[in-house]
Amino acid sequence: RLAAAGAAGWDGFSLGLADLRAVLETASISEVRGMLDAHGIDLIQLELLNGWWADGAAGARADADRSLLLDAAAALDATVIKVAADTLGPDIGEPRHVRELDRLAAEAGSRGIPVALEPTAISNLSDLAAAVGFIRAVDNPFAGLCLDLWHLRRSGTTNEQLAALLSISDVLVVELADGAGGVVGSLADDNLERRLPPGEGALDAPGFVATMHDLGWRGPWG
Repeated sequence: RLAAAGAAGWDGFSLGLADLRAVLETASISEVRGMLDAHGIDLIQLELLNGWWADGAAGARADADRSLLLDAAAALDATVIKVAADTLGPDIGEPRHVRELDRLAAEAGSRGIPVALEPTAISNLSDLAAAVGFIRAVDNPFAGLCLDLWHLRRSGTTNEQLAALLSISDVLVVELADGAGGVVGSLADDNLERRLPPGEGALDAPGFVATMHDLGWRGPWG
């Protein structure tokens, strides 16, 4: 995959937790860094931390994931760590959630790495206004949002709402993915199996790019 990404001219690569664990069974983290360098990958994103708000057994699992991602991010000089919104529990937005994301951002920030919270159509943080309000309540310079075009459109967010609600300082990651005009099958299937390259679907990828550019986004496009 790294060879394919490099050959296609990509500057960045997102490494998931499962992939990270698998590759570290046979390679050191410095060897992983060498693989990235060999294929011209300068921008490295690690994902996806779930359960950062949890306690008990779920919290213990999240803490193990958190340690692995933070250590790997520091060793790989990662650009950002993506964190998930909750798909099962109460809506994110309680003081505890604000406190825990602030704590995570401070911990990552001490290593120079920001964390990007991704509001998704399949989570309890699908509404962009709620996501913006939440990240502003956290008010940590190392915390921001990951905006995925597919999730924004599937949660009903328009370009006009983006322009009205967002400040570019709220945003750390922008991702492009197209899709059909309506959900095909279940929302989960549509998310995982039926995305399309930007511009090949009905989600107005050009309008999204133009809106984000007008807002001031000059970072990389995933």
